[in-house]
Amino acid sequence: MSSYLSLISVSFGTAVGLFLIVALLRKNRKTSADWILFSWFLIVLTHLSYFHLSFNQYLDGYPIFQAIGNSLPILHILIIFLYVKALLGELNLFLFIKNLFIFLIYLLTFYFMIHSGKMIWQGHLLKIDISSPWYVYWVTPSFLIVFLIYTYRLIQIAGNLKVRLKNVFSDYLRTNINWIGYWVVSFVIVSLIIIVTVLLADIGYMNISTSFVIVNFSMSFQLFFIGQFGIKSDFTFKKEITHGDDLKEKYSKSGITDDQLQTLSRMVIEFMEEKKPYLNNELTLSDIAEELNIPTYQTSQVINEGIGKSFFDLVNEYRIEEVKKKLSDQNFSHLSFLGIGFESGFNSKSGFYKAFKKSTGMTPSEYKRSI
Repeated sequence: MSSYLSLISVSFGTAVGLFLIVALLRKNRKTSADWILFSWFLIVLTHLSYFHLSFNQYLDGYPIFQAIGNSLPILHILIIFLYVKALLGELNLFLFIKNLFIFLIYLLTFYFMIHSGKMIWQGHLLKIDISSPWYVYWVTPSFLIVFLIYTYRLIQIAGNLKVRLKNVFSDYLRTNINWIGYWVVSFVIVSLIIIVTVLLADIGYMNISTSFVIVNFSMSFQLFFIGQFGIKSDFTFKKEITHGDDLKEKYSKSGITDDQLQTLSRMVIEFMEEKKPYLNNELTLSDIAEELNIPTYQTSQVINEGIGKSFFDLVNEYRIEEVKKKLSDQNFSHLSFLGIGFESGFNSKSGFYKAFKKSTGMTPSEYKRSI
């Protein structure tokens, strides 16, 4: 029974990985971020294979493969970090080489430690020999420190990214980056599950095959859970879009006076009310800038400083008002609430209901009953 479950878990993980790889390769427009995500899929499949081979003790006596397997966890966080940087349009050769160098340091360190006997296998755990010098004991703590630093940077960048997205896009699908937080949480959970199950198997409280099945299914779930979010992402930032201190600095150098800012703000509002561009569910900041013949960064400044809102919030406020009008109009009574939302410029069910609830404090059905 255990061998049967082990086979199922291996097959499941492989199937999930291959499914995501095929789905990613079928995307019409593949960016550098997509190729990094593709490499992460391969890394997870490699990690699953390592667990299978390691649990079955096929790697005993092969220090290089044991070193690769023990270095893979740090590679996960490095690759996802590069992926987010690619989404931002900030990936460059130096950053890639720097992160590759960090991985190689750990790979060579583990190889040296295992090959020299300073780290030895006991059961299914890699343990430090008590006669090893002090610096060997710092390998694992430094591993955790690097992981925590990159996790913090990832969360920090994700927060910045969300701000940038809302200044460029107007739809929920392209501004929803919750999956980055989900990835961090799932990675920590999966790591804990792996550590606990391996420890339990090593001390005899859990069957090795059962431990392997739990680890494999956990990583397969993580692969599918994160992979689907990444595949849905279909954008990267244009380099002229800045954020944070860079945005404020660019605004200060734009040369727009307060009077011009107010004039352009009225121009944007009049355009929104008369032309109703918000009905386009893929409306972007660049679209507005092009229609008004204003540079993109100045359009951003007008909306952020002149009107006092993000592009995302401004556009969706108009969409909510459009929904309210349609809910009161008998000509739209044949449409569902979601249908009215789509007619008003939304392109996501969750995005529509979330925005409506935030704006009115009610669901569409509650609002309909109140009018």
